[in-house]
Amino acid sequence: MIKKILVLIFVFFSISLVAQKPLDPERYKEYGFNMTGMIANFVPFNSTKLGLQRYAFSYKYTRKRKKSTKRKKEGELRTLRIGIGIDGLFDNNNIFNYNVRIGNEKKHILSKSWSYISANDFIMFVEPSGTFFDEDIPNLGIGYARGYGIEYHINDRISIYTETALMVNVGFPPVQVRIVPPTSVFLNVKL
Repeated sequence: MIKKILVLIFVFFSISLVAQKPLDPERYKEYGFNMTGMIANFVPFNSTKLGLQRYAFSYKYTRKRKKSTKRKKEGELRTLRIGIGIDGLFDNNNIFNYNVRIGNEKKHILSKSWSYISANDFIMFVEPSGTFFDEDIPNLGIGYARGYGIEYHINDRISIYTETALMVNVGFPPVQVRIVPPTSVFLNVKL
């Protein structure tokens, strides 16, 4: 019953966004919410439990470039993005996952409804032990991530997207290079 109420709230929220003021194409904000858990409750992909999700919330600020440089064109969209994630699994042990990212993003328009995303992020993380290594201490550190994603635009203000990343981390364990698969589905709302 609660799931049906949440879906109805989401539908009414998306309909009410259409009645808002027109979107400024030169400067706008996007708020992204990780919807993977809710989607998994409606559409069971398999019987296994959902793993730790990297980012629960993302914020994007986009504006047009005012000056042209050697590599950047005037009028090109620039996006600052911030992602924050705190997640946990509560089985036999309490396992927590903390992730923060800040970086830039570039959208490449494929069609009216589809776009391709490339991003560069500075990341900080604390992940549970045994996530990538068989050790009793948590994985922690800082690093760089190069992300690629695909986005579907439901309308001018709402879109869904997923992304994958190549991460290079320095911390404990000393150096890690890994590919993060696209396991999260985000709902973006432009304001």
